[in-house]
Amino acid sequence: MEKIHKEQEYVLATLQKPNPIKDKHIKSFYLMRHAEKNRQESHNSLINAELDITTDGKAKTESVAEYLLQNKIEVIYASNYKRSVSTAQIIADRLDLQVKQEELIHEKIFSIDNLSDEQAFELYNKSFEDWDYSNHGSESINQAVTRLKRGLVQILEKEDHIT
Repeated sequence: MEKIHKEQEYVLATLQKPNPIKDKHIKSFYLMRHAEKNRQESHNSLINAELDITTDGKAKTESVAEYLLQNKIEVIYASNYKRSVSTAQIIADRLDLQVKQEELIHEKIFSIDNLSDEQAFELYNKSFEDWDYSNHGSESINQAVTRLKRGLVQILEKEDHIT
């Protein structure tokens, strides 16, 4: 695990929990954040859905793929965001797997339409202070968590054969 550093913007977690769909157990469930994305002026995640990852992000993802080769990875899912698919594809290619998409597992939707940068950052910070708050065109953190849970349950239902 020494190859994975905090600045790589990756989160890996191993969970040993009962599958809520059946009385089976999930061996390992890795959650990984997308690699560093290319920047653009807008922080609107609806627009950012089309941003790809940087060259440095690709290189760091290769390091993660090397680490994951030591584990028995059976399936890889990504959101429908371009940066997530690109990150997952690098790992899938190294592990000789296909990337499956689940549209419900993307990041929190935050819209800044018709807002100045100052207003947008103020509302963005407010959304993390109050998990029920959402501005127009956005979702609250609690709404995002509920959506993510639905997405994970759908994955578990599709992949209940994995032990």
